[in-house]
This record gives sequence, C-alpha cells and structure tokens, in this order.
Amino acid sequence: MKMVVSLLLLTTLSLSLVSCSKLLEMSAPDPGAIRPGIPSPVSDSSAGGGNAHSMEGVWTFVGVVVNSSTSSEQIGMKLVSSSVYTTTNNGGVFTIDSKNISFKALTYTMNGISRMSLYNSNGSLFQESILPIAGAMPPYDGAATYHKLTADSIAMENSFVQLPDNSGISTQAMPAKALWNGDTLILKIYISAGRSSDNTLITGTEVLKLVPKK
Repeated sequence: MKMVVSLLLLTTLSLSLVSCSKLLEMSAPDPGAIRPGIPSPVSDSSAGGGNAHSMEGVWTFVGVVVNSSTSSEQIGMKLVSSSVYTTTNNGGVFTIDSKNISFKALTYTMNGISRMSLYNSNGSLFQESILPIAGAMPPYDGAATYHKLTADSIAMENSFVQLPDNSGISTQAMPAKALWNGDTLILKIYISAGRSSDNTLITGTEVLKLVPKK
C-alpha cells in the first residue's frame, strides 16, 4: 500500500509541475538547438550591421516550445519526468522596457508528452509511463525584472513563471538569449527551479516567440 501511495503522490507532483508552471515545463536540450515550431533564428551579430534590433517594445505572444526535466524524491523513491510541449491558440501581449518584462492576458493550449520513470530506493526502475500534456491555460498576468549581460543576452532577476501559491517551488535567476528572425523576437530562457523539502529540481529551456504588436 505504501508503494502505491508513493507512486500516486509522485505522479501527481510531476503532473502538477508540468501543468501549473505555465511557461515552465525530455531533458535540458543543447543550448544551440531550435525546437520544432520555432523558425531558425538569426542573432544580432550574424545579421550584419551590429545590433540592429531591440527587445524593448510591445509584442504579441505567438507561441512557446518548452523542454524540461523534473526530478523529485519522496518516501524513499525517486521520480524523474522528462517533458516537451508546444502551444497553440496563443494570446497575450508582452511589454519590455530597459529593466522589466511584463505580460497581460497570456493564454495558450499545451500539446506534448511527459515520460515518467519511478525508481526504488536501490536505484532499480519500478514503473515507467508516458502521459499526454494537454490543456488550455486561462489568461493570466505576470512580470519579471532583468539586466543586460551582452547585446543579445540578459539575466532575469526573478521569474515570471506562475506557480501555485502552496507549491513551495522557488525559481532562480534565469539567463536568456535574444535571437531574431526578421522582426520576430525569439527569447530563449534557461529554466532553473527547485524545492528543498523533497529535493525537487526543474531544469530546461523555454523558447518564446514574439512579434511586434500591430
């Protein structure tokens, strides 16, 4: 019975992290890789003429691709979840100034999969499953501060990832790189979050695509 309870608790935890972290949620991909659904970007430096683009402005959200790895330990067992999803039915407006990134009415529908592996205390595999990631996120608002590292990279002082108030998950400062495809801004954010009570660790990337608001 204790084994079944452990499985249920850990599976619920992993699913809640994938679905409730909004932009947050298969392992962390190669930083140079561009995932399906995102056009191959052109960075400022490779476009010629130096930094011809600016992140600052008002942008329409048109999609995100998320790849993440989550691990958690509870009751002598360990759960490792690898997830990837893209989004459709995208909506929302981002505003970026010299220090802040904020958004209003961000919404989308997730489409993807999560592979979950549950391990016994001795490291042997107890159970493995693949579950769909699907669901529509109701509109929500958020904001984060940042500072520039280089012409095309920033460090976000805090995350605009929305988590349940009682999740206990804390997000760390996240580096991000600005890439360009014409006038489309592609912001690649490197995820880092965790919870000490059960050694939960979340890492990965989210590739955010924004176009100038008309």
